[in-house]
Amino acid sequence: MKKLILSAIFIVSTSITFAQYKKEFGGALGFSNYLGDIGGGAGPGRDNISDLRWQQTRYTLNGYFRYKLNKNFSTRSSLIYARLSGADNISTNPERVARNLSFKTNTTEIAQTIEWNFYQQTKMSPRSSIVSKGSKKRMDFRAFAFAGVGVLYYNPKAELNGKTYNLRPLQTEGVSYSPITYTVPVGIGFAYTLNKTIRIGVDFSYRLTGSDYIDDVSGTYKYTYEDAMNAKPGDANYEAKVLGNRTPEIQSLYAVNNPNGGTQYNPNLPIGKNYGDYFDNNQNKQVQSIRGTSNDKDGYLLFNITAGYVIKGKNKAYQQKYRNIVNRRKVVKKKTRAKF
Repeated sequence: MKKLILSAIFIVSTSITFAQYKKEFGGALGFSNYLGDIGGGAGPGRDNISDLRWQQTRYTLNGYFRYKLNKNFSTRSSLIYARLSGADNISTNPERVARNLSFKTNTTEIAQTIEWNFYQQTKMSPRSSIVSKGSKKRMDFRAFAFAGVGVLYYNPKAELNGKTYNLRPLQTEGVSYSPITYTVPVGIGFAYTLNKTIRIGVDFSYRLTGSDYIDDVSGTYKYTYEDAMNAKPGDANYEAKVLGNRTPEIQSLYAVNNPNGGTQYNPNLPIGKNYGDYFDNNQNKQVQSIRGTSNDKDGYLLFNITAGYVIKGKNKAYQQKYRNIVNRRKVVKKKTRAKF
């Protein structure tokens, strides 16, 4: 019985020594930036990363659970809140400035990603009182890439005369779309693990979405410039008209004096031209002008600073190795010296 108790104590102590730090709970704070049809640079097409407008940067926060599958791979489950926004008035493209659209949305995403640790290094730092007096602080560094899938909820809004409106019910382009879509997150990150339990890191990711209506802009105009210009409060679809075609709001900002009398608009900002249905003399028919770029989906960028706590779990392989000791199937014989 005594030997059995001593063996059990030995197994427990060594199991703790060889425990695996597999589970991690944590949170993150960071920044978000939207890439889509609104705002952007001087180009006429879809924005790319060079068209980022830093004025559109907003904040993000999330909580996560990470599980270490093996030395090279981990899986992470995340719940992410991010605020996104965009505005044409900060664009360097004159036609977008004249279009004058804007939006903001609060998003909630549930994501599952797989992480690949492509670089790892473990070292022991000098003695430090940060962990405990007289002990050594262990510092692990890893660099990882990740990819996965997620589900996103979004609800684009816009302000008009100091009031905020939900854009989706207004169907500003005459299109009904869902507030839920999928995401494909891809990114890269770095993390330090202090004394095996405290993990501090950063990660940067791009989120491609399955929707082109994160910003409520995708296809062609439903309402003409004249519809929005002549709309009055109380009219049918008043909000949809004035929020669907916002060019008339800024006409006075870009008007110049006409020497012949009346008002002339700055030719560098084509106010009222091709913003909504118009008659094309070359085609001799009424056509719809483009409001957005429907060929590409919307996306956004996230930059997070993470902090997590790693939880120790038992090493099953080590337990299996020493299970025979508990079951008395492994006998250790004591060696004695013969006396003559």
